[in-house]
Order: sequence, then structure tokens, then C-alpha cells
Amino acid sequence: MHAPPTDAGRAPASMFMSINVAAVLRALGLAAAGLVFLHILVVLTYLADWSLPGVNRFYLDQEGNVPTWFSSLLLLISALLLGLIAGLKQRARDRFHAQWLLLALLFLGLSLDESASFHEVLINPMVKAFDLRGVLRFGWVIAGALFAVAVLLYYLRFLGSLPARTRALFLVSGGLYVLGAVGMEMVGGYFFIEPETAGIAGADLVPYMVAMTLEETLEMTGILVFIHTLLDYLKSSSPVILLRVG
Repeated sequence: MHAPPTDAGRAPASMFMSINVAAVLRALGLAAAGLVFLHILVVLTYLADWSLPGVNRFYLDQEGNVPTWFSSLLLLISALLLGLIAGLKQRARDRFHAQWLLLALLFLGLSLDESASFHEVLINPMVKAFDLRGVLRFGWVIAGALFAVAVLLYYLRFLGSLPARTRALFLVSGGLYVLGAVGMEMVGGYFFIEPETAGIAGADLVPYMVAMTLEETLEMTGILVFIHTLLDYLKSSSPVILLRVG
């Protein structure tokens, strides 16, 4: 007569995390598209001089509202995925695990900045100190552009170590994000009309609103492409995480 097997005598079950990549990206993409659509409706109501309560909660250029929270969430998701990859790379003794961790911390900082708008603190002091106008009206873009170039130069070897598909998607997503955050911010600065300017009509603000809408849309698109890139990289390289495409 044999004693029944105990839990201690059983082989451990395989452990894995299952993520439906297509479902995650579809949900995030639909949410982003919905926010852009609501923002366009808000802009149209403003141009039509309709005063509707609560519309600023969906205005992309407003801080501390739903789009700001969503953009911060996208950046936080990126940070968590980067942190997961960094942990896996450290266990595998990959020589670039520190670069993955640094990227995770960078995106965590970007998520906090999106929520708290730390970079906005630089605008007025720089405008007053250097009399910035036109494309440099939002003075933080100078520091932002220099920081983006510094990050790219620092990560050149890291990018060279990635698979060709991942490297291309890294560059596309980063390009879209910087084009929106810095490039379109500069375009918006060119069309920006100071609040104290007399005789402003709704139509005068259209160029700035278009630039701002493109800015925020490009930023969200860039982050969504980056999240897709990280999930795609995990799917192809991780032995412990099961990623389903459909």
C-alpha cells in the first residue's frame, strides 16, 4: 500500500504570465482615439462659443484632467514593462541590463512629469530671462531637445545590440514622441497668442489648437508604439512570459 503523493513530492507546476498583446493594444488604442475625438469636440464647442460645463476635462492642452491621466498611465505601463525586462536581463546576466533599468526609471520620471507638469516650471523663467519668442516661446523645449539627443547618443550601443525589428520600432516610437513633445510644441509656440492680447477671436487660435492636437496625438501614438515594441520584444525573448497575439 502506497501513501498518496504529497505536495512536497510533486514537481512544481510551470509558472508563466499570460498577456493578450492584441487585446491590450486594442484597448489602449481605442481609449487614445476616443480621447482625441472628445478633444476635437471640445475645440469645436469652444470655436462655436458654446459654454458647456466640464469640457476642459477632455481638453488635451489642459493639465490635471482625463487625457493627462491617460498619458501618464501609458508612460507608467512603459516603465513597468521596461522594469520587467530589466529584471529578466539581470537574471540572465545581460550586459545591458542596467540600460534597461535606467530606461524604466526614465519613463517613471516622464510619467510623474506628465501628471505634475514639472517641465512647465521652466517656461516663464526662461521666457523672462531670455525674452524667448516664436518657436522657443515654451522655453523648456531647449532642455527637452538637448536631453533627447543626449539619451540617443548614450543608447547608441544599446540600440545596436537589439534585434533589427526592435531597434527600428524603438527609433520610430521615440521619433514620434519627440516630434510631438518637442517639435509640435515649438510649432505651437510659433502660433501661440499671449492671453493678454486684445481682440482675440476664436479663429485666431485655430493654428495653435491644430498644433497642440497634433502634439498630444503624436505623443500618445509614440508611447503606444513603444508599448507594442516592448510587448513584442518580450514575446520573442522571454522564456517565462506567455504573450498571446489574439
